[in-house]
Amino acid sequence: MAFRATLVLFLAALICGLADRPVAAQDADDPFADLNAAAPEPAPAAKQPMSLAEAKEMVASLFGQEIARVQQTTDPADDLALSQTLLTAAQGADQDRTVVAVLSRYVAELAANGAEGWPTVQTALGLLGKTAPDQVADTLGEVVDTLQRRYNMLRGDERTAVAGVLLDAIVAQADTSMLRDNSDAALALYRRAFAMAGQIRPETRDAIKPKMNEAVERQRVTQKIDLLKNKLKANSKDTVAARELILAYVTDLDQPDEARKYTFLVDDAELAENLRRAYTPLDTLEEDDAFRLGEWYRSLSTSVAGDVPRARMLTHASNAYQRYLELHTAEDLYATRVKLSLKQIEESLNRLGAPVPIYASNVAGVATLARRGEWVDLLNNASLDSPLTRYFAKSANGVISDGAKGYQDGVKFVVPVVFDGDYDLEMTLAKSSGPYVWMFLPLSADGSRYVGLSLVQIDRGGLYKIDGFRVKDRENPTVKPTPIRDGMVNKLAIGVRQRDGSATITVTVDGVKWIDWSGPAASIEGSGSATPQFVSLYTHNAVVEVRSLRARAVSGTIAEAPKPTADEVADADQRPGKSDRPGKPGKLSKLEKHNPAAHLSPKAQQVFENWETYSNKQKLQLLDAMRSGSAEDRELMRLIQKHYRF
Repeated sequence: MAFRATLVLFLAALICGLADRPVAAQDADDPFADLNAAAPEPAPAAKQPMSLAEAKEMVASLFGQEIARVQQTTDPADDLALSQTLLTAAQGADQDRTVVAVLSRYVAELAANGAEGWPTVQTALGLLGKTAPDQVADTLGEVVDTLQRRYNMLRGDERTAVAGVLLDAIVAQADTSMLRDNSDAALALYRRAFAMAGQIRPETRDAIKPKMNEAVERQRVTQKIDLLKNKLKANSKDTVAARELILAYVTDLDQPDEARKYTFLVDDAELAENLRRAYTPLDTLEEDDAFRLGEWYRSLSTSVAGDVPRARMLTHASNAYQRYLELHTAEDLYATRVKLSLKQIEESLNRLGAPVPIYASNVAGVATLARRGEWVDLLNNASLDSPLTRYFAKSANGVISDGAKGYQDGVKFVVPVVFDGDYDLEMTLAKSSGPYVWMFLPLSADGSRYVGLSLVQIDRGGLYKIDGFRVKDRENPTVKPTPIRDGMVNKLAIGVRQRDGSATITVTVDGVKWIDWSGPAASIEGSGSATPQFVSLYTHNAVVEVRSLRARAVSGTIAEAPKPTADEVADADQRPGKSDRPGKPGKLSKLEKHNPAAHLSPKAQQVFENWETYSNKQKLQLLDAMRSGSAEDRELMRLIQKHYRF
């Protein structure tokens, strides 16, 4: 054991010297201490990380003999012990990210040799997701293989324990495959998990079945898009295939921004205009654009196949029509016609079992969104352009944080609606990396009281604060190991109730009760001058994707929030400007105004400058290459989309 401790100290000391600066400390004890504080300035460029070969050589030189020794024994105890030693080294401050990735893979593979090692596996996968996310899926595959071998050789209680962990690992591997758009692999894994769940944990089949259905649908869409792309590569003048491809991105994937990249293949100005409208933030559309967008989406709903895409098109049509009525205040035939369309859309959505959207505008004043018993689609009502939201962007499935791209604080997604009474929340969350994810849950309509919910704080979670106890305190009765895992998609159901000075907060994850707390409302210490009055998600150096978010008024109402006050906007704006945001275009320099691609490599500049000279077939090939290429490739694709006709 002394030998291992010495190795840990030596490795930690060695890799600590690889970075130029210490990592900014995160106040894990009080993550809500200053929600509106300015995000730190972008860190100076770190030293170039080691190559994979160098990192493997370093780890092998320090731990190779120990790893080989424990792998030759049949007792899993020494594997688990060594995995903890390597995990300690990987979690040391200021590591080289490539070294951490190599260590994390060894940790996961060693800890998978016993059911009790699963929390260590998950911690290692979290580190790997942060340092080398492209390796998570392969590592999970190795973990599943190891657990399957253990399961096959064990009997009795040990076999039962490993079976539960194996099931979780298979679902995690399937979720990761879905995040990587590998629906074929995901479907096979979900089916395997579904069959296994029927034998050992039947209650989890209800959570797996929707994931299987999603994988089947994604598989169908992927095959359809690949077929259309192949047609266009063979014949770039096939306008029928081009139109089908464009509409597939809109109806099947809900990605009008991606669809716009192929409009150069068809000569249809109206289609291009509708895609422009669909890509434009709804609350900035003019009256005529909103009406035409509603008409277009409704027409698409009549021709699309499948209940899910049909409901999606009807939802977009409803929102566009409501935006139109917000601007068109005259009670004339046009307004009557749109209101009739909205009523018909509501009836269609009810038949499909989909929530009826309520468009929340930015107009001053408060409008009721939902009364008792009614569900509201909060994700659809949230605005990414709000000054209260920072560092979240639209994704293919919803909205995604970019908190792990350089900023460690102030990453938040705010839903500007007011809860006056008890309420329920339902959220689908996909977490790919990061150590801290919290939520704010309002307890009063004026924002003076709230409860903090830590979904992920390293390896645990709970309510914050309860009788003064934080998530790290053992005396906090709500703190438990977190079920939110990297690479998995989780469905959360949250209930907030208050009566006669008491409060009840419940949190269910994937159908399993996680937190169930009741007590005096005064026990919850969430109040102060900087309290959040809205439901919000807050992350630290994490990447999470919110795929769905809706709320139901159990008592009272859910209302639209007024526009932020000047003080609120000023507080929210105490952060770097848009040009400082990672991944966001900002103000252009004089050179960039003359040549928008001036900051790219000479090869990328040449592609940008010569874009109009390429044939349609060449453009398709280049777009495909850029989409799956480096960060510079994606930036080049953004510039081409912005400066050339799409």
